Amino acid sequence: MPQLPPDFEEMDDENKELALHNKDKATWTKACEIASLLNNRTAWKAMQELPVLFKEMFRRCDGAWDEGVLPLRQALIEIRVWGFGAEEDLSIGFTEEQIAQYTTEFGAYQEWCELRRFVKEMLEEGWIAAEQDLDEVRVRNKILFDYYVSKLGPNRTPDEVRSMWPFTLDM
Repeated sequence: MPQLPPDFEEMDDENKELALHNKDKATWTKACEIASLLNNRTAWKAMQELPVLFKEMFRRCDGAWDEGVLPLRQALIEIRVWGFGAEEDLSIGFTEEQIAQYTTEFGAYQEWCELRRFVKEMLEEGWIAAEQDLDEVRVRNKILFDYYVSKLGPNRTPDEVRSMWPFTLDM
């Protein structure tokens, strides 16, 4: 059974709500899997034997509401690029130019996700507790930005990094 994170009791209300939402989604997914197993063992077995690429497509359909279309579109491109059947059979009609554009967009999306995760981790999830000194957080945010620009984001200009930065630098 899906579980809540071990530090659930220490989380703030917003993160508790998100953890409960994720647990509910995972519970419904498990319930659907069990119902498939009990009611249609053949379909359940087929899903277990699907290549990871196709499973990823199903996962991305569910996440499109939260994550946007980029990860789902990337899964469809990967299926097309792998060459499972004719393009017409899969109804995936991406041109080579679109694939190049979407691959670039997905790379930027992955970079943004990684940047956001890194910054949130370094700035204690991105929220400022009442007892914390706001000026100190501003300084840490700026130091982290400068560090990222100098060490981790050498392929981007400071303005490009600023546009991706998840927190305002002018608090």
